[in-house]
Amino acid sequence: MNTDCNYSFVIDPSTYDTRGLCPGMEARVHNDHLDTDLSVIGALEDWRELIGPASPVYKGGLGHPYNSIPISIPECMPDRLNIVTYATEFAFLQDDAYEGGFEETEFGSAISQAERTNTKGLPSTKNARKIQAWIISKILSIDPVRGKLALNAWKSFYESNKITGLAAKEVRETFLTLESYFRYRLEDLGCQYWTGMLIFACGLDIPEHEMPLCRDMCRPGWVAFTLVNDVCSFDKEVRDAKKNGNDWMSNAIWVVVQERGIPIEEARKVGAQMLNDAAAEFIEIMKEAKASGKYSHDFLRFLDGVYWSISGSLVWSVSCPRHNAAQGARFNNRQLDWMKNGIPDHLRRGDSMKSAAYQLQTGMQVKGLVNDFSFDMENMSQHQRKLAMYVEMGGLLGTCGKLKTWQTRLLSGSMTVLGVLASVRLFYQNRN
Repeated sequence: MNTDCNYSFVIDPSTYDTRGLCPGMEARVHNDHLDTDLSVIGALEDWRELIGPASPVYKGGLGHPYNSIPISIPECMPDRLNIVTYATEFAFLQDDAYEGGFEETEFGSAISQAERTNTKGLPSTKNARKIQAWIISKILSIDPVRGKLALNAWKSFYESNKITGLAAKEVRETFLTLESYFRYRLEDLGCQYWTGMLIFACGLDIPEHEMPLCRDMCRPGWVAFTLVNDVCSFDKEVRDAKKNGNDWMSNAIWVVVQERGIPIEEARKVGAQMLNDAAAEFIEIMKEAKASGKYSHDFLRFLDGVYWSISGSLVWSVSCPRHNAAQGARFNNRQLDWMKNGIPDHLRRGDSMKSAAYQLQTGMQVKGLVNDFSFDMENMSQHQRKLAMYVEMGGLLGTCGKLKTWQTRLLSGSMTVLGVLASVRLFYQNRN
């Protein structure tokens, strides 16, 4: 089924139970999966040291026996596995800060105060930007072109978490139907985010003319990937919503309940069937693409990456403490020891800011890395230059303060798509 696999092995299906979801799909895990404990817990250490206590509901990407990234991106290149794991864990920490009573955390309180007073000088927000700068420097040092794509997607993921976490009541009416919900999750968030991660993590060089296929041809795969999370995290999201006094969730099962007016248990079955149907459809698309001989080797590897992301995310999701703590899922003893007492000094090897003794102190250094994504194109091929310019456009928009305004106006109906495009064009004319 796979094009080629160099860094992972197939997991024995008798060792896990996917509860009837995605029957027949293989799952793989990275050969170095145990090492990612260092990156996950290293991110937690940096958060505690630089920002504050983690959210009371924090569970993150740890799992037993497998962590999230090495099973969701099993063919991640070894030199990228740890930074991709760390960056994703930082996103988990922020996500849990918003979902687990955002205002109750030190980071949440600082962000909220900064937004109310338009102040950027609070220690927690400054230190969060230091962590972001460290992630950026690590990723760009490995692969500037593909790294930029991943960073732009990661930033979009963070901004979307802020929108859905802090302004749920304002955007809830956007998701009255499954069609509008999937449009948001696939086109505005999930597809873009994970495409960037896969391209960087696996070192893919997809031809320019095939880039749109990562979205369009893979749509059933992205639906399945989204539904894995929604089906498996639904109970956790219900608990979090009740705790925070919310009567709305960004979850496909909840949208089905609202759209069809059916009980939750029936909606669960609908969600599970949608997941299985979408996964089966994507597998057929993969088979046809590989049999046709029309597509590049790296695009076929990308299809494999989406496949492994679906199956791996499922195996992790049905057993991880993040989604299954109420059912008794626990961390292993080593993870618990490191989370409580810290990573032993003799094992530290640069997987986190603390482990690397990272010294990025000045505001100009941080601002430069967080806000300035530029490329030295002198020694790039024509295709690489095109890809770099394509990625730079997305990155500049992602870091431009105008983006949030344009996005808000577009969602509210006060600005058309053509208006946004005209604004983008004017922005670049003024910039040049």
